[in-house]
Order: sequence, then C-alpha cells, then structure tokens
Amino acid sequence: MVKFLFLLLCWLGTAAGTGSQEQEVKNSFKKFNQSYQAHKDHRKIPRSILSEHLLFYIDLAQKKENQSIENVKRSDSPTDKPDIIEGDVFSSLYEGFNEYKILSCTIKNNTARLKLELKNTHFKPIIVWNDDCILIKEKGIWKVDNFIFGKKDNDGKKNTQNIFRSFMHFEHPPIK
Repeated sequence: MVKFLFLLLCWLGTAAGTGSQEQEVKNSFKKFNQSYQAHKDHRKIPRSILSEHLLFYIDLAQKKENQSIENVKRSDSPTDKPDIIEGDVFSSLYEGFNEYKILSCTIKNNTARLKLELKNTHFKPIIVWNDDCILIKEKGIWKVDNFIFGKKDNDGKKNTQNIFRSFMHFEHPPIK
C-alpha cells in the first residue's frame, strides 16, 4: 500500500510539473502572438521572446537588408527594389494569421512543440491551416525558435529558419 501511494504521489508530481511547463509554454506563445499581431513584422518582435538561434538569423538578415538598401541608394538605379524579406516568416501563409488555436503541446527536455490551427479571417473564404511552433527553454524562459510550416504556400520554404537561410544563401548557419 505504501508503495502504491508513493507511486501515485510521484505520478501526480510529474503530471503537475508537466502541466505547469505546458502552461508556461502556452503563455510564452500567447506573449509572442500579442506582439506578432500588433506589428506583423519579424523585425519588431521583442528580442526577449525569441531564441538566440532565431535572433542570430534575424540579425544577419537585417544586416543584409540594410546593406542592400544602401547599395541600391548609391547605385545607378536608386529606385530599384532592395533585397528584403517580405511576407510573414512566422506562418506558412504569406499574409500571416490573425487567430490561432493550440491543438496540442508536447514537451521534451528544453524543447516544446505546439501544434497550431491558424486562421486568416481577412479573406473570404476564411483560410485555415496547421503549422507547428517550436519553443526552446533558454535561461529558464520559453522562447520561440522556429515555425514548421504545414502548407506549401510560403514560397516553398519548410520553416522560419529556412526562410532566413535561403535569404542569406546558405544551407547551414555560420558559427556565432
């Protein structure tokens, strides 16, 4: 009987810890979404809610965009369009999402995967699709690291980090 109670308490403690972790992950995504909905621009998402790895890509892309803008300004064709990342990088739909529903949350060690149902209600008919959001725990805080695309609409890219790698023209990121 004592063994049964001990196992029950261990299971309850594990279940409670998982539930707490799951809520932290969901709250982190909610915080990300609030900023995302306010700006719809990866350049304006607070750095504190994005992983170091993703920020590394964003920073490299920003440098390339700024350099391209300067190069175009100084060129013989200053009205040409510079190289910039266009469209939403956080979903497989170019126009992005304005509603979401978390279908499931899986946590393994310091990585969480949210299966999301995303909607863009600005179109008729309403567009609904599924993407996954990967969050990683850095210094005790869950941060958005990547979105895995369920649709093939985002210019054939498979995920957020792939958009940046493609823009930077490299398969693997350089070492920090």
